[in-house]
Amino acid sequence: ADEKAQHQGNLGGHARVVSAAGSSSSAGGWNEKEMKERARLTAIALHVAFETNDIEGLRDLTDPKFLERIQCLLQEFVDRGERREFPNLCVRRVDLAMARPANGQKPDEFIARVTLHAQRVKTVNGQSIVQDEDVGKFQKLLHFQRQHGKFVLTDLPEAPGETPA
Repeated sequence: ADEKAQHQGNLGGHARVVSAAGSSSSAGGWNEKEMKERARLTAIALHVAFETNDIEGLRDLTDPKFLERIQCLLQEFVDRGERREFPNLCVRRVDLAMARPANGQKPDEFIARVTLHAQRVKTVNGQSIVQDEDVGKFQKLLHFQRQHGKFVLTDLPEAPGETPA
C-alpha cells in the first residue's frame, strides 16, 4: 500500500483523517455536522432541480463545471419530453463515506451517502412511465471538494444498485 495513501479515520465531531504513516490531523473546516448539513441541503436542491428543470437552487452548492453537466442533463430530459417528480421527498439519513484532506494535487474532499425517500414519478410526453404507489427508500452518493473555503458538489458517483434521479 502507498504510504502516502489517506484513510478515513474516526468521524466523531470532526473529520479526522489518518495517513498510513500514522499521523493524524483535525484540519480547520472539517466539521462533521456542517458537512452532513451541506450534503442534506444539496441532495434536496438536486431533486428540486430535477423536478423543475431549474438549476438556480444548486448554483451556490455546486462546482460551476459540474453545474453545466447537470444543466445539459436537464436539457436532454426536456428535449425527450421527460419529467421527474419526487412527491414526499425526505432526507432520512446522511453518512460520511469518505473524507480526505488536500494532498497538493487535490483539494479537501468528502463523499456523503444520503438516504432519502420519495414517491418517484417519471413521465415522458405526459405519459406515466414510473409512478411509485408509496414512498420508497433510495440512496445517493454526493462527492464534494473544498473550493474557495466551502465544500461544493463536484460529482455524483453511483452507489451499487442506485437508480439515477
